[in-house]
Amino acid sequence: MNELETRSQDKISYLDEINIFDIIKVLRDGVKTLAILCGLFFSVSVIYSITIEDYYQSDSILIPRESSGSNSISQFSGLASLAGIGISSGSDSLVEVVELITSRDFVKHLIKFDDVLPSMMAVKEYDDDSKKIVFNSNLYNQKKRTWEGEDKDNKKPTYLEAHRKYMSMLTISEDNKTGLLNLSITHASPIFAKELLDLIIREANFLIRSKDIEASTEALKFLKQELARTQFLEIKASINQLIEAQLETQMMAKIYEDYSLIAIEPPYVPDTKSGPKRTLIVLFFSFLGILLGIFYLIVKFLLREMS
Repeated sequence: MNELETRSQDKISYLDEINIFDIIKVLRDGVKTLAILCGLFFSVSVIYSITIEDYYQSDSILIPRESSGSNSISQFSGLASLAGIGISSGSDSLVEVVELITSRDFVKHLIKFDDVLPSMMAVKEYDDDSKKIVFNSNLYNQKKRTWEGEDKDNKKPTYLEAHRKYMSMLTISEDNKTGLLNLSITHASPIFAKELLDLIIREANFLIRSKDIEASTEALKFLKQELARTQFLEIKASINQLIEAQLETQMMAKIYEDYSLIAIEPPYVPDTKSGPKRTLIVLFFSFLGILLGIFYLIVKFLLREMS
């Protein structure tokens, strides 16, 4: 056995003999290093947490409206399918509502309203005294209501960019057992968080209501034509049932503004911030500093002993 192999075996044997007391001694001797790293991470985390703007969360609990005509429609869905038309059931499905609210087209619709896009994409801070949003002047000129540098690098945000921002602000959860839908919006302004959530609910109801009215109008036109053509009493009776269901859908859509979603807990202006959790941020980074310090001291000790 040569000298190199003998040294390697001696080192391995020595490393095998290292125990917890050796590690404790290393850490005890490196307290100063640990304190420096912990203090550094603590200072950085404090500065970082201070720079993060407060944000607020407005919530709403909703329940889909059950269409009373849906049962009668379902009885004749086979006949409607054979006729080649789609029959709306008043949009009592949570899936349809969730898909609409999270869609890109819906965001494209929302940002057409005044101040929605800049309030999403150009916020600098929220002035608690004036209760207004302070916009980033490099991005948006509030007085002229124009996007700065629109012909340069800083262009007006697209609806795709707005959708990504919107999805980071929106939290949506559905309970299939109770049929409840929980929506929340997080924003630097508690007032805008509430207003945007109001807008989402209102426009979701409006769009679904408009779609169902248009669909039922076309269905009624078709069903009345078929009613005039057929001579069979049983088919006439079935078509009359379908016509009745479509008239009921139109009635519900024209009576109720909250046609699809009923707010059990309406959106509100939160009076306390939801985040950031500055204490947790500082504790996390301080603990991370200690862990990295311990790792550094142990690796340094092992490398020294192996050399």
